[in-house]
Amino acid sequence: MGQFQVLKNHAPIVSSLDEGVITILTAEGEHEVYDEESGAIKTETQSGKEYLFKIQKGFIEVLKNEISLLVQGVNQA
Repeated sequence: MGQFQVLKNHAPIVSSLDEGVITILTAEGEHEVYDEESGAIKTETQSGKEYLFKIQKGFIEVLKNEISLLVQGVNQA
């Protein structure tokens, strides 16, 4: 329970997530985001962009500098 941060070359981890806010801050380089308007995944390169989501619960996996989130009850925070 509590907060944690994932930086480049983080050790592999799989963890459950409780209700709370997820903050995603983009780094340099390419990253993929879901475009709600078009329903497609698009590639962006803007660093320093912040995404905030409130979730009910879920899971996170960090492996080889890639993060996967599986969450329920997502709302913009």
